[in-house]
Amino acid sequence: MGECLFVCAGVSSNSGLPTQKLKNILLSAANIGASKSAKKKYKTFLDELKPKLFIMDSGGYQLLLEVEKVKKSISSTNSKSNNNLLIRVVKNLNLSPKKIIELAVEFHPNIMIGLDFPVGKYSSPSEQKNEFCRKIGFNIDWALEIDSLRKKYCLNIQYFLPIQAYTLEQFYWFWHYVKGVEIDGVSLPTRNMSVETLVQFLLAFHHVGVRKVHILGTSRFDYFAVGAYFAKNYFNWLSIDGTSWSANARYGSYMNPHDLKNEYLGKEAVLNESYQIDCRCPWCRYYDFPAIQSLVYTEKSRFLGSHNFWITNRCLENLYNNAGDLHSFYRYIRQEFRDQSVADEIYFSLLKADGKRH
Repeated sequence: MGECLFVCAGVSSNSGLPTQKLKNILLSAANIGASKSAKKKYKTFLDELKPKLFIMDSGGYQLLLEVEKVKKSISSTNSKSNNNLLIRVVKNLNLSPKKIIELAVEFHPNIMIGLDFPVGKYSSPSEQKNEFCRKIGFNIDWALEIDSLRKKYCLNIQYFLPIQAYTLEQFYWFWHYVKGVEIDGVSLPTRNMSVETLVQFLLAFHHVGVRKVHILGTSRFDYFAVGAYFAKNYFNWLSIDGTSWSANARYGSYMNPHDLKNEYLGKEAVLNESYQIDCRCPWCRYYDFPAIQSLVYTEKSRFLGSHNFWITNRCLENLYNNAGDLHSFYRYIRQEFRDQSVADEIYFSLLKADGKRH
């Protein structure tokens, strides 16, 4: 039985936080190291926040966006020759393993996610294979260099190896070339993968001896359910970060406390009068949907941010608390999730995993 945590991502100052104090936060190296002023701002932010868990992501996603935006390729950079201390130079990212380590030494995160070059969203097997082959060389080189530098400068910081693969075959291919790297866990982007695929990856991690996993960037109920079950029955630690609570609040969406589905409460929304609030968070007890809808934008986004963050945490906690026995877990998710076909997919995917484990 391991730990299962939701980690807040996508905030950069106290003004962007939900009402309650955050215990767990993820920040990107591409943001905190962007400039001298950014470093100062984030140091002040962390000093004031004093999180129990601070995860530093490498900023690989920003690297992917940068490359796609200008439609150009990058070349693997020797960190020794790339000695500018800033991550962002003019409009270009200046990421390297050396810079990730420098920031880790300076900011002291509990967990550092290694530098990676993410694979893009492609649907056809041939496109996925080509994209994986374009990126694997960078990801192997950077994993090895991060490992070497970490052993010299910050061995006390946990190192999670990012996995960029579409299939298990690609994962095992990558794993073969980095098997000498000393890691504490792995991180995995979901990229809208199916529940069955997510289960297969988590089971593969368990088979190769990984016991700590971080799932990147999601607040989907089905992913939460799978993560909670693996945290309870397979891993020593599983964490998930997400920004949906904040993004939904900005766009006027109320996240349902049972399955995290969105209910849009913009001024022009037509409300279903039969739908009543049944949320137990500290904010909803004083409001109904028409009252929330009528709030001015700043008050509404603050209210929704507080509610959304609270119920996102509580949803993952409740799933974890009910994940001990698969059959009772299945009954619980059928009770909470409106789409029964997805509940069935979760159950049968986990049932297969348990069969393969034993």
